[in-house]
Amino acid sequence: MEDLQNPIDYPKGLTFEKVWASIQELGKKYDAIFEREAQERQKIEEERQKLEEEHRKLEEKRQQAEEERLKAEEERRKAEEERRKEEYERRKEEEERRKEEDERRKAEDERRKLAAEEERKEAAERLKKLEAVVERTSRTVERTSRSIDDTNKKVGHLDLRFGELVEHLIAPGISDRFSELGYCFDEVTHPFGFKFKQDGIVVAQADILLENQDTIVVVEIKAKPDSNDVQNFTTKMFAIRGYFEQNPTQNKKILLGALAGAIFPKHVKQLAIKFGFFVITQRGDTVKIEVPKDFEPRKF
Repeated sequence: MEDLQNPIDYPKGLTFEKVWASIQELGKKYDAIFEREAQERQKIEEERQKLEEEHRKLEEKRQQAEEERLKAEEERRKAEEERRKEEYERRKEEEERRKEEDERRKAEDERRKLAAEEERKEAAERLKKLEAVVERTSRTVERTSRSIDDTNKKVGHLDLRFGELVEHLIAPGISDRFSELGYCFDEVTHPFGFKFKQDGIVVAQADILLENQDTIVVVEIKAKPDSNDVQNFTTKMFAIRGYFEQNPTQNKKILLGALAGAIFPKHVKQLAIKFGFFVITQRGDTVKIEVPKDFEPRKF
C-alpha cells in the first residue's frame, strides 16, 4: 500500500514510446545474439559432421588396410606352406637321387669286381695256356738242342727273358704283324737277342731287333710288364740311340720301340702307348700289335 501510495520516480522525460523502443532495440540485439549462436552451433555441427566423416573414412581405410594385411598374411602363410612343400619335395627327390646314386655305385662296384674277377680268370687261363705252350716249347727246344749246338748257345742266353716264348711265339710272326702296319722287314735280324757294345762294353741289349733300310725296331719282352719296365725301356732306347749316333751307317735310321708281354696289365699298356711304344700281346699261338686310333710311335 505504501508503494502504491508512493509511485516510482521515473526519470523525467522517459516516455512509453522510448521504453518500447528500447525494448525493441534490446530484442533485436538478443535476436542478433541468438542468430550468431545458431550460426556458431550450425558451424560446429558441420565441423562435427566433417570430423565424423573423416573419422569414418579413416576407419574404412583402417579396415581396408587390416583386410589387406590379413590377406597378405594369408598369402604369406600359403607361400610359406608352398615353400615348405617344395622343400619337402626337393629333399625327397634328393634322397631318391642319393639312393639311386648309392645303388648305381654299388652296381658299378659289383660290375668292376666281376670284371676284375673275370680279368683275373682270363689272365690265369692265359697264363695256364702260356705255361702249356712254354712247356711244349721247352721240350721242343730240349730235343732240338741235342742236335744243334748253335741253338744251345742261343737258348743259354735267354733263360732270364722267357727265351722259349721269344723263339717260338713272338719272333716267327712279329715281322708279319709289322708288315700289316706298313713296316716291311724282310726278316727278324736278331731273333735271339742283340747286344750293343761300345769299346767292348755292353751299353744295351735287345730281345728282338727288326731292321730294314730306313727303320730299326727294338723289341723288349717281359713275362708281365710293369710301370718300371716301361721307364727302363725308355732309358734303354736312349742308350741305343746314343750307340747308333757313333755308327754312320745307322745314325740316320728311324729308331722305334715295342714292348711285348705274355700278361699285359691294362694300365701298363696305356702307359707304354703314352710313351710311344708299340704294344705286343699274345693272341692264341701268335701275337698281335695293339695300335690305338691316332697312335704315333715315338721316334728316338
